[in-house]
Amino acid sequence: MSKMNKGRIISWMLVASWMLVIFSFSAEEGKISSSRSRQLTKAVTQYSAQLPDKVKKNINSTKLIELIIRKGAHVLEYLILTILLLFALSRSRLKKRNSYILAASLAILYACIDELHQSFTPGRDGRVSDVFIDSIGVILGLFLFFISGYLKRMVFEKRKLV
Repeated sequence: MSKMNKGRIISWMLVASWMLVIFSFSAEEGKISSSRSRQLTKAVTQYSAQLPDKVKKNINSTKLIELIIRKGAHVLEYLILTILLLFALSRSRLKKRNSYILAASLAILYACIDELHQSFTPGRDGRVSDVFIDSIGVILGLFLFFISGYLKRMVFEKRKLV
């Protein structure tokens, strides 16, 4: 097996693994998921107690912190998924533009499937609004992948000029 084929297989295995991570979080019952969020919220709240009073005034709602943590997790999950998809697709012979469209489409499709899956999990429900939040992660992943490629090309071209 060539190095190129191994790289493709590994990159798609990373995509599948990350999808399993997302699936496992969605499979957690509502009580378990809420408990995990509350633990993280408690840690953030304890840390914020050490901040200056001026900053603490803006972080006075535990519910708000928990909401930010929960929705931030959605964004992060799909940002990572999108970057992994783009990396895997970049090893194919697709045009760059097509790989961005396909990666975004696959990630958003998976977000829809994930929310559907959550609707069958006890204590959880699937929400269209969460798909939109996941889509923010997809857009950020596309942007970061594009910027990293742009910076990489800039550095490479600069080396060629010297």
